[in-house]
Amino acid sequence: GLEPATSFAILHLMTFALTAIGLGLLMRITANLGFAPLPVFLTALFVLVCPLVLVQAGYMYTEIPVMVCSVAVVDMWLRGRIKSAIVLVGVALFIKFSAVALAVAMMLVLVANLRSNWRTSLLGIVGLAILVVLARLLPDLIGRSIDTGGNWGSPSLLLHQLWLRMQSIPDIFGLLILGTCGAGVYVLRQAFRPGQNNLIGSHHGQAVALILLTPMLFIGAMLAGSVTGQLVLPRYLVPILPFAVLSALMGFRELGVPGSWQAVLLTVACGFFMLNKNGKYYEPNYSSFSVVERSHAYRDFNQTKIDAIAALSSQPDHIPAFVTREIYYLVSDPGMGYLDRKRQQTYPIFREPYRGWRVSDFPDEFILVRASAIHGGRQIDAVLDQALEQGYIVVEQAFQKSGFSAQVYHLRR
Repeated sequence: GLEPATSFAILHLMTFALTAIGLGLLMRITANLGFAPLPVFLTALFVLVCPLVLVQAGYMYTEIPVMVCSVAVVDMWLRGRIKSAIVLVGVALFIKFSAVALAVAMMLVLVANLRSNWRTSLLGIVGLAILVVLARLLPDLIGRSIDTGGNWGSPSLLLHQLWLRMQSIPDIFGLLILGTCGAGVYVLRQAFRPGQNNLIGSHHGQAVALILLTPMLFIGAMLAGSVTGQLVLPRYLVPILPFAVLSALMGFRELGVPGSWQAVLLTVACGFFMLNKNGKYYEPNYSSFSVVERSHAYRDFNQTKIDAIAALSSQPDHIPAFVTREIYYLVSDPGMGYLDRKRQQTYPIFREPYRGWRVSDFPDEFILVRASAIHGGRQIDAVLDQALEQGYIVVEQAFQKSGFSAQVYHLRR
């Protein structure tokens, strides 16, 4: 196989290419919605330099592919390629189920269009429903159920966590509010405009409905996910950000804001995003990777993990190591690029049976690697407290950078 460095370079280039394609399609959509060339360009730039998106463009997560598929779906709908749009949203669903918001928006648009074209609309609704069900059930059918990390907590706790995560990205939270208000303004102005009897009677109107509906449905899905026990992370918002900014711009236009002022607002926002690339204007958060990855501050966060892995790899293989989730993921295979060879006897302390172990259940000599407060960090803290109470010899190596930290503990009875 390919060397890890080569594999990662290829995957990164693919992500860069997808990002470029998505931004190009976004510019075409914005132009087709009747915006002037400068706002068209600045809309794409706005999405690119948004710290949350820019980080994902350098990652190999699924948010960028889903964002590109979502934008491409709307572009296809604008050009009347409805069947292709349905197939593509199916691709997005199988990449990540978060694309369900767009799929539901498409179903609602087709339901509203049943009277004028009932056969095509009905087939589309059935096809979308089948794709949603298959995408939801496929992991279980092939025995690849997603590891959710156990019970994340009660609905009230998860809703509170969602609120805290939204507060950690006030610029994105503000954009979602602005987009929702813009959608409301657009619909109300269009509904009361003389001669406007059917807002979605054309492909153009239907595509606009997809743009306006998808962010609101996604927000609803986030709330529903929290109530049903799912942890919602800031990066999940990336696929709907192009739609949120378009909704805001359409609302501004309906209120009579000229294109020149829209360009000014977008330019100011882009400037702020560039200055905030490393999260300097965000409230500091040094523990939760799901929050840290809102900006390029994650690079310093990740460096402490790399240092901890280097310290772990210098320890003899016969000493078992119990590690938090991030470390376990990074050392899971040499192909990840952090180890030359797989370290034997490395165990996930965040999973059963290790999650419930007391210090007496561990071997006489072992290593703990703590990379965060969650995903096993609290279990490590509890074991350390017990070890110190019982007189264990504990040797700590600590790694810090820009406020972030990781620790490697060597324990002996």
